[in-house]
Amino acid sequence: ESTAESACKNCAAGKYNNEAGSISIHECKECPIGTYGNEEALSSCKGCDTGKYNNEVGLGACKECRAGTYNSREGSSSNSSCKACLPGRRSISPVGGQSSSSSCISCELGKYNSDTGRISCFECPIGYYNDKVESNSSGACKYCPRGKNGRNKTTKVAGTASEREREESECAASP
Repeated sequence: ESTAESACKNCAAGKYNNEAGSISIHECKECPIGTYGNEEALSSCKGCDTGKYNNEVGLGACKECRAGTYNSREGSSSNSSCKACLPGRRSISPVGGQSSSSSCISCELGKYNSDTGRISCFECPIGYYNDKVESNSSGACKYCPRGKNGRNKTTKVAGTASEREREESECAASP
C-alpha cells in the first residue's frame, strides 16, 4: 500500500464510492435499497441474496424474510417480495430467510391450515380425523364414525386395519 493510499479514508460499511480521486469522506454514497455493504472501502454494494430484502438505504446487511415466507428473487427492496406459504401448507423451517417455494410443504394427514404464512399446521381435535394432505380448512376434519372414538391427534385414517394403524389412528374401536 502506497503512502497516498494509506492517507485515504475508507467509506464505512453500508456506503460505497465508485469514483477515483474523491477528496472527502462525504463523497461516500449510501448503499441503495435492495443492496447492502457489509465491509468498509467498497466500490459498489452487493445485491440482497434470495430469502432477504432491504427497504432502507445505507445498511450493512439485508433483512431476512420472516418465518412462513420465502423470496426467490435477488436484490429485493421490499418485504412484499417475501411470499407467504399458502393455506393448506406450512414452512419447512421455523426460521426466516427461506429462498424457494419448496420451503412450503403440505399439511400432513390429520392436520389443516386455513392461514397464510404459518410454520405449523393445526391438528384436528380429538374425536375427528382428516385423511387428506394439504387441507386448508377445519372442515376437512371429520367426526369419527359410530363405534369409534378419538384417541390422539395424529390421525391417518378412519377406522383401523392393523394393530399399528390402531395405535397411530385417531379413530379407534370403542372399548
